[in-house]
Amino acid sequence: MSFITHWHPLVTFFFYVNMLIISMCFDQPIIILGAVVGSIGWLYFLLSRNEWVKNLVFYLVLALIIMVTNPLFSHKGQTVLFFLNGNAVTKEAILYGAAMGGKMAAVFAYSRCFAEVFRINQFLYLFQKISPKLALLLSMALGFVPKLKRQAKSVSDMQRTMGMYSKHSYMDQVLSKIRVFDSLITWSLEQGVTTADSMNARGYGQGRRSSFTIYRFGGADRVRLFWLVVIAGIFYVGAMADAFAFSYYPTIMNLEINPRQWIYYICFVSLAAMPICLEIKEKMKWNVLQSKM
Repeated sequence: MSFITHWHPLVTFFFYVNMLIISMCFDQPIIILGAVVGSIGWLYFLLSRNEWVKNLVFYLVLALIIMVTNPLFSHKGQTVLFFLNGNAVTKEAILYGAAMGGKMAAVFAYSRCFAEVFRINQFLYLFQKISPKLALLLSMALGFVPKLKRQAKSVSDMQRTMGMYSKHSYMDQVLSKIRVFDSLITWSLEQGVTTADSMNARGYGQGRRSSFTIYRFGGADRVRLFWLVVIAGIFYVGAMADAFAFSYYPTIMNLEINPRQWIYYICFVSLAAMPICLEIKEKMKWNVLQSKM
């Protein structure tokens, strides 16, 4: 279990939203690289080794596809590398595609990290007072995804046990996936009806309801939130001062960092590396405690 799961939900959500905004809205190569390394590095502590490698391969393939396909649709840029079907393939278009691929990979990786450390009851805790129905709907949707994956695995294992398809036959595997999908559709509809009946039986929506929460905004959470607000605030001040301005078209902008801008980059690195540093710290503490046992 990650140490960050013990954070107050407000602190975790604040960190996730800020890293999501930064990953999506800035084209500066250093920012993109930091977001990619920070997200994938954090994911390393949250997943098993095999699962982390699978996710890493997915993000690399996604970034590569975007990098390769962008020059096929965008022919802007002054540095022409070669012509493909009469259309210019430029260095600027390739690098811009690589940047967009990195941004997409960072967004996916941070979303996966958030899903690993943020529980459904935490989501309800944050949004039930703002919009109870929306919070319940979104929490049910988020909780339904892992259930659907478990049900799909269960149906697939059952078919394999009954000998309904062979791993060596591509057509058998395709037909198996179709049967699994058909079974999941029926199962999800049944689950929806059952959930609706259960909520009606419990009187949902028939007056005000009290709620119980185990989350307390303690001193450590105040320190974490204050630290995040300060470094994120300094970063956004730098963004408003165009400290991270960068352009790919019509030519690659020179990557020059003014000495006065280093404070903004240090704040970004501190923000992106915060979960990794905390996870390393907790791992070291755990190893020390184990050595003393």
